[in-house]
This record gives sequence, structure tokens and C-alpha cells, in this order.
Amino acid sequence: MQKKSHKDSNDQKHTWDFLKSGDSLEIIFPGKAPCSQAHVLKAKEIVEASGLKVIYDPKALQPQNSAFEYYSNDVNARVKNLISALEGPSSVLWAFRGGFGCVEVIERLESMGYIPPQKSPKLLIGSSDITHLHALVAKWGWMSFHAPVMGVTSDTYEMTSIKANRLARLQDVVDVFLGKKKALEYEFDLIYAPPSFKKEKTLFGSVVGGNATLVKETLGTPTSLDTSNRFVFLEDAREDPKRLNRVLVSLLRGGIFDSAKAILFGSLPIENAEDEREASLASTRLFVTDHLIPHGLSVPVLYSPRFGHGEYNDVMPFGTKASLKLEGEKGFLTVTVNQPF
Repeated sequence: MQKKSHKDSNDQKHTWDFLKSGDSLEIIFPGKAPCSQAHVLKAKEIVEASGLKVIYDPKALQPQNSAFEYYSNDVNARVKNLISALEGPSSVLWAFRGGFGCVEVIERLESMGYIPPQKSPKLLIGSSDITHLHALVAKWGWMSFHAPVMGVTSDTYEMTSIKANRLARLQDVVDVFLGKKKALEYEFDLIYAPPSFKKEKTLFGSVVGGNATLVKETLGTPTSLDTSNRFVFLEDAREDPKRLNRVLVSLLRGGIFDSAKAILFGSLPIENAEDEREASLASTRLFVTDHLIPHGLSVPVLYSPRFGHGEYNDVMPFGTKASLKLEGEKGFLTVTVNQPF
């Protein structure tokens, strides 16, 4: 197979159509295994209640064949599962779990010189380790949704006992790709705005990013993010504040923020914090004061705990047209759902 750079398809704009009753979406298993087949069937049943057909390959779930018996299957099978979904009939691909595993799948795709089908772009949905896949499809010029993985929401909390996203609902994600909203509006707290920044000005761009630790892992790789004229969005799992600071400083050194329109922080839970929100804000303010301002930061920095590894994980479209307006100590982000940037 002839090899081709990820960037070769990045100059093309690909969109996807809203789903309607009877359409199908496919579950993909690039990372951690589900708790059981019942875990998958429970989530499948909830999504299908909206009139959609949810398909998946039960043979893709053989964690006993994987390293550490952790992943949904061995890496070859996970690569095959993803390629089958990319080339299959469903226009929406929803990852079931995050955890670990996506980077191994991407490395194998790169070694193969895999080129995705250009005539049928897919909508990728997921978060956490799926950040690696968001970075991959961004190179293809595809849009994606940073949103809960299908297997970790309030709907299956009794099976997983995972506190992250325990108040998120599958239906909230389904409503978005069914087209019940053409744009999403979110409120952020303003952490910092440069003195020279005109608050009455509306910024236009597109959201890009994901889990901060994993975005850092893309630096220097074929899937490193293009953040020029974009709103850089970052969240992370529960972390020691020193490790979180190291990740953010590494991103700064890697140039992630250099040409950004704004920086949007999602949930950044801090280990052993009595007041999680204040601890998160303290960590981000420290990073702004000690590193971003001395670096010559000239863009606003905002925060909302509604995205990422917190109790909620609202849908954040990547690669679509977006705008940001500052009013007082707040910022209001409007993100289109399927209008390519």
C-alpha cells in the first residue's frame, strides 16, 4: 500500500449529515475493554431507544487475548475493528471506553500507510484516551465530538462505578447528532484577559484539543495538533497539581499555545482537594501567572468544569466553526455542530 502523510487530506473539508430514525452508528473498541457484553448491550439499548440502529462486532471483545488482559482485544484486532468501522456503512463511530490503547492503534495505522475513505467522512465520538483518535481524524480534515465514551455515563454507572462522567447522559449526546441543535452555547469563567484585549471583540475560530496529557504525547508526531487561529481546549483526569503543571508547561514549550485564539480549560480535578473547583482554578491561575504571561500570552484564558473527567462531560465539537465573546468575568462560546471550519 502506498504511504501517504496524514496532512495530505487536511486541505479538504469534510462534513457529516445529522442522523435520523433508522440510521446506524457503530461502536468501536480501540482501548479498554467493556466490563462485559451486558455493559455494551445496556448502552446499546439506551441509544437505540431514539430510533437508531447500533451495530458492533461481538468478536471484537476478547480481552483475554490482549496484553495485561486490559484492552478489548490484541492490537491487531483493535486495528481491524477500527478500519472496518471507518470503511463501514455507519457515519457515526462512538468509542466505548478510553483508558489506554489508542496510540498503539494509530502507530499501526501509520506503519500500514492507511488512508481513510475520503467520500464518506465519519463523526468520531469519545474522550480521554480517544484524544489520540481526535488528533488523527483532525489530520484527515474530519470533525469530531469530544463527549463521553459510550460505556461511561450515568446510564451504566451501576456497572462501572466510575465517578468521571457519572452525571452525563447518553441521550444528551444522541440529541446533538440527531440535529436537535445546530449549535451549542456554553458559559466559561474568565481566568485571564490581556490588558490590551478588547472584550467587546468577538473571536472566531474552531475548537481543538482534548486530554492535556495526551495532547502532550502528540508533540513531535504525525498527529501533533494544528492550533493556529483555534480555541485550544484542554482537560485532564484527576492529577497531582505538580504533574498537571508539568504537562501544561510541556505544552507551552511545544508551541501549542503560540498561535491560539484562546485557551479553554475544562475539568482539571486535583488530587485530595477539599474544594475541587477552587483547586482547579488555583492551578490554572498559577500556570497563567508563572508561565503564560512571561511567555508573552496575548489571548484570553477561560475555565468550565463541564467538560472532561468531571461529573459532566458536555459535547464539545472539534473542527467546526466557533465564536467566543467575553462579557465581564464570563466568556460565551458558541460552537456549530457540523459546519466545518
